[in-house]
Amino acid sequence: MAKANYLLNLIQRTKYSPQKALFSSDISFTFAEIYQMAYALACQLEQYELKRGDKVVIQSNNQLILITLFYATQLLDLVYIPIDVHYPKDIVMDILDRTHAKIYIGSSLDQKKTIVHLSESEINYKRQEGILSISAERKADEMSVILYTSGSTGKPKGVMLSNNNLFKSAKIVFENYQWTTKDKILNLAPIHTVSGIRNSFIVPLLSESSFIYLDYSKQASFLEIIDIIYRLKATILLTSPVLIKQINLFKHKISSDKFQSLRYIMSTGNWLSVEMAKTFSKHFSVPIYNYYGLTETTGICIGQTPKHSTDIPQSIGFPLSCEIKIDTSVDDHFDRSQIGVLKIRGNNMLGYYKEQELTQKVIDKEGWFKTMDLAGLNPDGSVNLYGRYDDAFNNEYTELVFPQEIETIILEFSYISQCCVFDYTTLNGIIKIGAAITLKENLFDTHHILKSINQKIRDKLSPTKTLSRIWIVSSLPVGNYGKINRKKLKQELIDNGQSTPY
Repeated sequence: MAKANYLLNLIQRTKYSPQKALFSSDISFTFAEIYQMAYALACQLEQYELKRGDKVVIQSNNQLILITLFYATQLLDLVYIPIDVHYPKDIVMDILDRTHAKIYIGSSLDQKKTIVHLSESEINYKRQEGILSISAERKADEMSVILYTSGSTGKPKGVMLSNNNLFKSAKIVFENYQWTTKDKILNLAPIHTVSGIRNSFIVPLLSESSFIYLDYSKQASFLEIIDIIYRLKATILLTSPVLIKQINLFKHKISSDKFQSLRYIMSTGNWLSVEMAKTFSKHFSVPIYNYYGLTETTGICIGQTPKHSTDIPQSIGFPLSCEIKIDTSVDDHFDRSQIGVLKIRGNNMLGYYKEQELTQKVIDKEGWFKTMDLAGLNPDGSVNLYGRYDDAFNNEYTELVFPQEIETIILEFSYISQCCVFDYTTLNGIIKIGAAITLKENLFDTHHILKSINQKIRDKLSPTKTLSRIWIVSSLPVGNYGKINRKKLKQELIDNGQSTPY
């Protein structure tokens, strides 16, 4: 029996809803108004003789266009492909070629005879009369969205998701984090990500929550974000650890009244230490719930929730509507440490678009997805996260080193704002441990900094995992959600010698 298309039903249910959906200081739209605009856009798209399953690519920062296009593609059984506005022209052209996209909405590209190119100004929201000739008949488990993710390889991979994937992911958030009609959601996740689509476009349909309009074309500072929270009385903030770190650094200069409307914060994209979360929550009286998910798992699959949390330092939370297991067979060292590669079975992707061989490498015949993140299980059932498998390395004593463990210790120093731990090889072939750090204060006694860090590493971890060198840098290269690009950093520091170690 075919699964019901609950996501499409949710969208159609909003047709007459007077509930406020999207708003800012200047604009306000009800769910019904957004549906009407989406319907008008669907009528406009239908003029281009599209067929079910045709691909529509959008490269935009306009939240209103992104959401109405998403709903319009659902009404027409088209495939929605939002891509990063920062993708260079050659990657965009490659995606258009690989997907055989019929429509591209975005900035000017080379003209292609096989594609309709629309600018944002050509989007027509005027009321369209008549009925759509294409009626939505897509099955819930058929591809409806392709999200391109670079992962750790650099080349974007197209993750295929179904309406069923997206609905299940939204339901996990709705049921575990208890969004209500009174909530005002501020979602800082980019719209071309699972978190961006789910938290802005789908969960509000379930909860009838309002979500705050953001101008993604402007890079808001953390002070501007705090102002938005205060002025618009946001009740739930979805962000990454980067913002939490920034606010903690200046917590004594920020009034706690700025966050009085928040019920809680959901943080994802990178691991947030328990210490950092406690510092924020103690000062501002707002709880933070860390959660974990990948595009391939349709986002959230492990997390701390209002009902289930833990103080275990490395814990990311508990499994949410999924099965997990730890594969210790990947490396001989993992058998002794009870740490291995995290595998997840549940709401996993349909596969990588036109990359069947790669799909089979990461999802086995039993449906387990290999995340390549290192993890371990705690007695309370929560999951410890230790970073990426590729980031772990053996030190000169052949011990396995998890950079995240050392980074957690380094970040306990109040004058250090960011850090990244990695291995490097000396001229005589010995593997050493180094770290790049950014400082909150202008400190010049780098020998004292290194000595202080290593003393704490000895006390909390092991004398064999102390640092041999540190690099003081002005900033660290980061991508989406504040994830540090270790490969790029090592190349800059070690290969190109752009900064002096101490």
